[in-house]
Amino acid sequence: MTTTTLSQPSLLEEAQESGWQLAPTYILQTLELFNWGGFGGMHRADIDAQGSAIIGPTGSGKTTLVDALMTLLTANPKYNLASTGGHESDRDLVSYVRGVSGPGDGGEGQSHIARPGKTVTGLVATLSNGESLVRIGALLWFDGTSMSPSDMKKLWLLVPPRAYLATLADAATGRWHARLAATG
Repeated sequence: MTTTTLSQPSLLEEAQESGWQLAPTYILQTLELFNWGGFGGMHRADIDAQGSAIIGPTGSGKTTLVDALMTLLTANPKYNLASTGGHESDRDLVSYVRGVSGPGDGGEGQSHIARPGKTVTGLVATLSNGESLVRIGALLWFDGTSMSPSDMKKLWLLVPPRAYLATLADAATGRWHARLAATG
């Protein structure tokens, strides 16, 4: 008895035959946060291309980390979906920039607002296709004490591969010009 194996050409083989090229696939390598939610200051998460798990106790920032990435990748992210079972969340972009924690409406004078005055938040995701890097970023800031989304300033960036998030944050807080003057 003879067995015949049928094989289908792969997508790559079909693309090569037709002259069509597949776009390079980019994989998340790092996520950098500056003053995002409960993460005060600079933080960096390195992502293993073979797989990474985000683990920790309740309230440790697992969803906050994912929401940072969603802010960079989607136009209108739905925040905190993992914790709410897909229902509406009390988290929004303002609450992440201000560092609001705990219950409440995040109104003026509440003690659980980590950054009530002038503040800046920075997010950068680094992606690689093995040959080149792409960095996408956001700078989000308030010049005063407002909690209104309309008062938040936003800058979305394709970041040069060697730029540091702290330097980009300086741009939003006005220290950029001082740094440029110091470097000549």
